[in-house]
Amino acid sequence: MSLPAALLAVGHGREQPPRCSGEVAQNGDAAADGENAYYWHGLNAAWHTAIRAANDNFNVVEHAMRKAGLNTAVQFLASGQSYILGEVECGLHGDLGINGARAAPAQYSRFGRKTSSGHTHSPEIIDGQYVAGVTARLDQGYNKGPTSWGHAHIVQYHNDKRCLLLIAEDGRFMATGDIVFEESDIVEERQLEAA
Repeated sequence: MSLPAALLAVGHGREQPPRCSGEVAQNGDAAADGENAYYWHGLNAAWHTAIRAANDNFNVVEHAMRKAGLNTAVQFLASGQSYILGEVECGLHGDLGINGARAAPAQYSRFGRKTSSGHTHSPEIIDGQYVAGVTARLDQGYNKGPTSWGHAHIVQYHNDKRCLLLIAEDGRFMATGDIVFEESDIVEERQLEAA
C-alpha cells in the first residue's frame, strides 16, 4: 500500500533559509562557513527574489529540496495548512495554538481529532496527540539547562495506529505507542513477505 507523501516544512525559522552547519550555526555567521556559505547565499538570494516579486507562497525548504531532485509528487504544506492522513491531522507543526493562543500538546486534545506534531522537540503522547522529537543536535546553543528534548519520529501505519520511534544517541531505536497488531495485519504482512 502506497501512502501520499507530504512535508511540513515550517518551524522556528519559518520559511527563511536555514543557517549553515557546524559551529557557524551557533553564532549565525553564514559568511564565515566556507563549506556551506555558497549554498546558503544561493538560498538567501532565492528567498529575497521571492520577497521582491511579492511571492507569498515561496518556501525556501521546498525550493532547496526540489533543486536537489526531490520527487514532484511530494506535497509541501504551508504553515497552518491541514493535512489529514486517515484519522490523524498531520498538518500541524505545533507552534500555532487554538484561537491564537500559544500552542501546547495538551491543548490539541481539545481539537476534536488525533494529531501528530513536533514543535516542542519533546517526544510525548497525550490523549491521542503525538509529539515527535527533534532530528538535529540536542544542543542548539540557545537551549540551556535541563531538557525533555529527545530524538524521535512519529510512524503512522496504514490502519491509523501510530508509534513514537525513540532514537538513542548511538543510533539504536525503540518503538512505543498504541500499536496493536490484529491477526489480519499479521496475515497481510506474511502475504507481502511471500510475494
